[in-house]
Amino acid sequence: MVNPDFYTLWNHRKELLLAQQFQSTGDGASTGGGGGGEGGGDESGSEGGGAALNAAVAPCARPPRPLAREVLASELALTAGCIKKQPKSYGAWHHRLWCVNGLPPAMPLASSGGGTDGDDDAEYARGVLAGELDLCGQLLELDQRNFHCWAYRLQVTGQKQTGKRMPSKVRQNVARCSDV
Repeated sequence: MVNPDFYTLWNHRKELLLAQQFQSTGDGASTGGGGGGEGGGDESGSEGGGAALNAAVAPCARPPRPLAREVLASELALTAGCIKKQPKSYGAWHHRLWCVNGLPPAMPLASSGGGTDGDDDAEYARGVLAGELDLCGQLLELDQRNFHCWAYRLQVTGQKQTGKRMPSKVRQNVARCSDV
């Protein structure tokens, strides 16, 4: 991508991923796991795909079900390249968060071992999240004032829900950020 700041392209990319996901399942019914999207919920009308497809590609904060691992890997690679080129691109960060929000839960409530699909999904999600934190660490080494990266890191680690604050070094430098 030449310029990662074209929001329309990121939105079209999300719509294409959702349409591809809808077509791969055939009926558009949610399989559970990591869903809970705000706009792509009830897709019960699957005759011919018209209304159901529109419901599947409605704007949402996360994919209605987890993206395929290959698709997620390619999206994370694309956004990583865009973010390295333009570290303060809202569109690239937002698309990356949208993709990561579609992961299955990383910490299942009852992890009793035993190698089930749920445990495999949770292990995969933990690996992806660890990679995300590594990327954030690399980017913050380059520019510790990158509030886009700090906000993304807070979302990934779930610190926002626990009420933890940004490190004091960042709070001191926020006033100096030109994009604030």
